[in-house]
Amino acid sequence: ATTDDYDLVISLGGDGTANEIINGLMNIPEDARPVFACLPGGNANVLSRYLGFSPNPKRAALELVSALKAKRNLHLGLGHVSAQAESELQRYFAFNAGIGLDAEVLHEMDVARHSGKKVSDAKYLVFVLKKLIKWAHNPVPQLNLNGTPVFFAFIQNLSPWTYLAGRPISPQPHAYPDSALSVIAMRTTKLRKLLSLALSMLVSKDIRKNTDRKSTRLNSSHTDISRMPSSA
Repeated sequence: ATTDDYDLVISLGGDGTANEIINGLMNIPEDARPVFACLPGGNANVLSRYLGFSPNPKRAALELVSALKAKRNLHLGLGHVSAQAESELQRYFAFNAGIGLDAEVLHEMDVARHSGKKVSDAKYLVFVLKKLIKWAHNPVPQLNLNGTPVFFAFIQNLSPWTYLAGRPISPQPHAYPDSALSVIAMRTTKLRKLLSLALSMLVSKDIRKNTDRKSTRLNSSHTDISRMPSSA
């Protein structure tokens, strides 16, 4: 698609597949960039559901044909992440980016998937619990968010964050791609605070109404997040 003159690119897979294709398409000048559509073929399929497609691939394909005939297109604003590691990292994301907890859990799920193990919503929860237990015994903030020490951060471009057993999960249910990014970060790993966050996500409750000062929320087009320096 980056070299040939395509009008449409369709993916069949999960959100990771869609995200890789989106990053590839962003290398094409906007005036030559093809329309992108994603059909559900993964676990959560957040992006395709947000676009209004059924979680059933066959039904979603029929819905896509209907949308193409009617020329129903949506202009979706993307989030952007840049980082300095061994080399400079530049990535776009359609609906969310996890730093800290979520990133580490998803990495472990990818390792399990590539080793031939089955991954599921239940497996994701097991990995999350293991990480939280580990952090409870070593409560040292891992990240620096605009000068504030935090343990992990959820960055949302749209809602929901994900789906768990078909149920939408979102720490920031009013995140929209045509506005600034929404960032939720935790400054504590106390069990009561984490359970409060988990409950808010399960019921898609707007965390902005939570007066808990141990969480940090930003709504910004630019947020600086870095790793905390290691102690000697």
